Order: sequence, then structure tokens, then C-alpha cells
Amino acid sequence: MIAILLGNYFLILFHYVNLHVKSVNRSLVMNSTIHVIIENDNVFKNKLKLKMESFDFIFKFYNNEEVFISTYTYPLEENATDCVLLFLNNDIARIHKLKNITHLLGVIPIIAISEESSTVLCRDCFKAGAFDFHVVPFNDHELLSAIQSAHIYFSEAHENHKKYVFLSDKFDRLSAREREIMDMILDGNTSRETAEKLSLSPRTVEVHRSNIYTKLGIKSLPQLIQEYEYINTYSANA
Repeated sequence: MIAILLGNYFLILFHYVNLHVKSVNRSLVMNSTIHVIIENDNVFKNKLKLKMESFDFIFKFYNNEEVFISTYTYPLEENATDCVLLFLNNDIARIHKLKNITHLLGVIPIIAISEESSTVLCRDCFKAGAFDFHVVPFNDHELLSAIQSAHIYFSEAHENHKKYVFLSDKFDRLSAREREIMDMILDGNTSRETAEKLSLSPRTVEVHRSNIYTKLGIKSLPQLIQEYEYINTYSANA
């Protein structure tokens, strides 16, 4: 009797865990889009849809990277994530195609897929900015794991990008004189020192400084330094 009860208990537990895992996997892909760039291979498109349809991915297909670049916009929805599956042909421009996307849309992760199992090609893809590299025929679970990792990466990278754009837009509102005075302040000059170096009155410098803080919506010098350095660091690493 005890053995039967234990058997039923573990059966129920296994069923619960299995449902929970499916729920977790499903939550990872809700509102997640896979942009597939592949030239005229409807057979593979259908196979890919069939493999991934149980995970609720949104699929969008493009014949080449130019069409993708010209039509893609970063998602506006909260928690929406994107990634790209780029199928590399055997033409000599394949790495150039990858570089085109990473150069113009560096935030979105690209999983490169090729029929060629080549160490050189794999290396070139990563050097060109690929997030991951897989060879056809690929392992379904490994590809799914790569896609989920890419979506997680995109979520963080997109937030950082939005912050960069927001801060850059703020600083672009400064006039040439305000930016000049801001640079002097960031270099450690006091208002009096700034006034002397720019042949202005200390009062004029203080007025400009107040306008800078108002335009940027900041309240302190540490906040100014933090936001300015964020822009510089992001630009340097982009």
C-alpha cells in the first residue's frame, strides 16, 4: 500500500515538475521574435517553424540582410526581445553581411548558421560580432538554448541602449557655449577658473551652469559626471 502511495506521489510530482519546466520555457519566449535571414529556402523555413512552434516564438523571414536592416525597428513593447538567425551561404560576402547587421544594429544578437563546419568560418563570425555559431544539421536543444540566451542578452543590451539614447538626446540639447562650459566643469575647473579661461564673468558662468543642470534634468555634479561618463563608456564599447 505504501509503495503504491509513494508511486502515485512521485508520478504526481513528476507531472508537476514537467508542467513547471514547460511553463518556465514558455515564459522565456513569450513576446520573443526570431528574425530569420535566409535566401529562398522554404523547406528549411517550414522545418524551423515546425521545430519551434510549441514554444510560441514569433517568426519573421527575410531574403537578405538589406531587407532586414531597412525594415527592422527595436521593439517598443515592455519585455519584448529579439534575435536573428542568419544563414550563411557559401559566397565570399557572407561575413560582410554579418558585419553589416552588427555595425548598424549592434544591440540585437545574431546566431550564425552554416552548412560548413569550419574553424576559420566560426572564428570569423565571432570576430564580426556573432552571438553564437551553429552548423547544419544542428542539435535542436542546443539551438533553442542559444536562442533563449540571445533573448536574455537582448533584454539587457536593449535597456542599456535605450538609456544611452535617452542621455545622448539630453546632452545634444546643450548649446555650443553650454557644452564648452560643461567640459570646463568636468575637467575640474571652478566657476571662477572657468570664467577666467573663457573671458567671462563668474556670474555668466553660473547662469550657464544653472541652464545646463535644468536642460539635463540633473541636480548635482556627481550626477552630471555619471551620465556623461555613461555616454562615453557606451560609445567606446559599442
